[in-house]
This record gives sequence, structure tokens and C-alpha cells, in this order.
Amino acid sequence: MEASRLNAVIVYFSSTNNTRYVAEHIASALAESNTAVGKRISVRTFDGLELFKTADLGNQGVRPEIDLT
Repeated sequence: MEASRLNAVIVYFSSTNNTRYVAEHIASALAESNTAVGKRISVRTFDGLELFKTADLGNQGVRPEIDLT
């Protein structure tokens, strides 16, 4: 039986890196829980400020692609 796949995106805003630290630990815990729940979980973290800078300047930076269907 093939494990189902889940994708997650965590966007954080952090000026002191505390929120980044927590976001990375949440992503790590989700990834480690793959075998426990029988699902494949792919997690990506993004710095929200960098995403906004990229969007505002029209740069070709890495942006999360989210399918809301």
C-alpha cells in the first residue's frame, strides 16, 4: 500500500529569528512523523519578508506554489 502524500508550507516573520527557529522545528517534527502516521509529509519553510520583497520587486525568487483545490 502506497503512503499518501501531504504538502505543507510554513511562512514565518521573524526579526529575532525566534519565529524562524520554531517554524523550522515544526517542519522537522512533521517530517519526522512520516513513519508514525503512514503518510509522506513534505514541508517547506519561507521567510515572509523575503517573499514580499520578491513579489514587490517582481524578481524570480523562490515562491511557494500552493494548490488550494
